[in-house]
Amino acid sequence: MRNIVSHIICSEYEHRWRKCGLPSAMKVVFSLTNDYDVEDGYRHLEILVYDFGNRYVGVFGKADWNVIRNEWSDGYTLDAGHEYVKGATPYVLYGHHDSCWREAVETILREYEKKIVLIDCVFGGWTKPIRVDDDLKKLLKGVITATPGYGGHGVRAKLSDLEFQFEKETVV
Repeated sequence: MRNIVSHIICSEYEHRWRKCGLPSAMKVVFSLTNDYDVEDGYRHLEILVYDFGNRYVGVFGKADWNVIRNEWSDGYTLDAGHEYVKGATPYVLYGHHDSCWREAVETILREYEKKIVLIDCVFGGWTKPIRVDDDLKKLLKGVITATPGYGGHGVRAKLSDLEFQFEKETVV
């Protein structure tokens, strides 16, 4: 199934964005499952595909969440002093090249394949064009140059390692 979804995303980008010369990035958002033993709320995975106006296509991943520990809520009301934890990871580069970007899409899907529940469909379709202004372009270029193998140093981050997770309490 991962190969099919990856192929559909890549084909959509190649045929709808690149060949038409649309000056925007393509965003695909997936709803993710929670660790229902520990939390309730929402988690999402975003894949952003953008070519900066040249042959090199960048594939970026980002995760966001709005979750609460199960014991802090009965599903309808919050216990006093507790609230949902809302946040997002920074963008993580999975590939930036004319030949490896398709594999980068599959790599993200492989990393999250056990957590993906569905593709979020916004009114008008399952992909969303993102206008890339100078600030976003600068941010994405900064992510590329900071990534090991593309100019940065250290160990490459996996998006799933950057996500917020509640600590599981151990029962003795």
